[in-house]
Amino acid sequence: TFAAYAILYALQASILVTTTPPVYCRIIVQYFKQARGLALGIATAGPATAVVVGGPLLNNFVTDHGWRAGYVAMAVFSGVVGVIALLLLPPEIRNGQTTLAKPKSAGQDYSRIFRSYVFWILIVGILLCNLPQSIMMSQLALILAENGASGKEASIMISALAGGTIIGRLVSGVALDRFPAPLVATIGLVAISATGHTGGNLVYEHGAGVQTATHIPAKG
Repeated sequence: TFAAYAILYALQASILVTTTPPVYCRIIVQYFKQARGLALGIATAGPATAVVVGGPLLNNFVTDHGWRAGYVAMAVFSGVVGVIALLLLPPEIRNGQTTLAKPKSAGQDYSRIFRSYVFWILIVGILLCNLPQSIMMSQLALILAENGASGKEASIMISALAGGTIIGRLVSGVALDRFPAPLVATIGLVAISATGHTGGNLVYEHGAGVQTATHIPAKG
């Protein structure tokens, strides 16, 4: 049912938030002093790279074996790769020296974070920036299928979108090493809005043209 799907999706999102860039990029911030922006760009391009490579493969697997088998394959892949990533993580750096991370209570840290107005400005800004993309990506395959795209065509289109994400993050990473972060973020968001508006108009005009062509009666 829809309620069960919504609950499972919310649970999944709450767990997967621990695998987002603010978590694993902490290692990069600790270990990289030179070209840190490029290193962050390469790290954040990892998920998009997985989509480019794995998207078509997973689509073909689901076509041959069904979506349930696809979920099982993704679970196994994520588990194996996740364990390997944890084993490859270097020890945390504390006070300029490499030491093993020690668990501590985070109650005071959370209290300070939630009382900071800077945190709330950042969280609202990040939410507004990522909400359209999150909604679009979760429904993109369904939208493409509804407009007549086959599973293979949809996977190729999504891979192309992920390819653009890789380029954007690498370019942004290099820019962060050379220009102030607020300037890079502003230009990036303006560019995303401009390309999204232009692309949306092109898709709408193309779709309208196709619909018009299909309704023109044949002559003769």
